[in-house]
Amino acid sequence: MIGHQLDASHEPYFVGQSQKVREMYSEYMHHLIIQPEPDKAVLAKYEEEVRKNKELENDALKIAVERSEYKELKDNYENLEANMLTLMKKVAWDNLDDETKRKIEFLDTITPDMIAPDIVIKKKKSDDW
Repeated sequence: MIGHQLDASHEPYFVGQSQKVREMYSEYMHHLIIQPEPDKAVLAKYEEEVRKNKELENDALKIAVERSEYKELKDNYENLEANMLTLMKKVAWDNLDDETKRKIEFLDTITPDMIAPDIVIKKKKSDDW
């Protein structure tokens, strides 16, 4: 028997604890037994969970569709807004007389250094705030 005896640290790995196994088995035994007819309460609860799951899947699909429609509407709105601003500028420009157009074009060419070349604008550092 030399070499075939278990010491105290290895014995629990090979010697079963029958009482604990019985308790654990009795806890899950109702899941392991095949009944000829399913339990009506468990079956009703399962069907309710399946129905709720289907509803949640349908809601998720609706939300995904609504999100894509919202994104499309937002993109269309932004495009329309940009087009409207461009059109308004064009209409306003077309209604100006030639003298006003020349003045505006001249103002567009002016830079700050042309107005006051000796004034230097300093930016504040973020730590000054």
